[in-house]
Amino acid sequence: MRILDRLSRKEARVTIEKLIMIGTLVLVSTALIAVSGCAVQETTREGYKTYSKYGFSFEYPQSFLLFEQGLLESQANDTSGAVAAGVENEELKAVGVMWFKVQESLVDQVTLEAGMEGGFQGIAGGEDVVSVEPGELVETTKAGHRMLYQYYALTTTEGDKTFGIYGSWYCDKDQKIYVLSTENNTISSKEDVLRDYQSYLDYFVCH
Repeated sequence: MRILDRLSRKEARVTIEKLIMIGTLVLVSTALIAVSGCAVQETTREGYKTYSKYGFSFEYPQSFLLFEQGLLESQANDTSGAVAAGVENEELKAVGVMWFKVQESLVDQVTLEAGMEGGFQGIAGGEDVVSVEPGELVETTKAGHRMLYQYYALTTTEGDKTFGIYGSWYCDKDQKIYVLSTENNTISSKEDVLRDYQSYLDYFVCH
């Protein structure tokens, strides 16, 4: 999965489409048990920008390029969408967010575990992906509710290896399922990969 490709508009669109494909697999097969409660951040950190639309916001580094695209429709909207931000030169660092509005009454109809499994199947199906190594699957709590996230290592046809995490939760404030994923080729230890992920998750706010 390449969250961002900054080389051209066409390549960037292909990258977003891969991200959306993965996100769709996760979103439609994932049910989360009412995970809410992102702490509101009143100011943007120094060196960061804030993306704020469609009932949520998150921070990303000022040096990142940002792309937005529809998920289930041609353009992103309050019902669904995808956004990716990142930079790729000698280094690849990226973050992606997908969202999908769902009625609270439907949230419990499928399992979170099935969604995580489906997400990895989507990653492995990418045309430039040689292999995907799923890592530890972590069950945790957020504001007293259940959440899952999982580590992964990806190798591309060019021989690049990147490391990241993706996880999902349901925000009952706006009745959306969110998928937050990261990708980074400058780190490999679990501690660093988790720290990178948390640097976005901790500043993600559902309004």
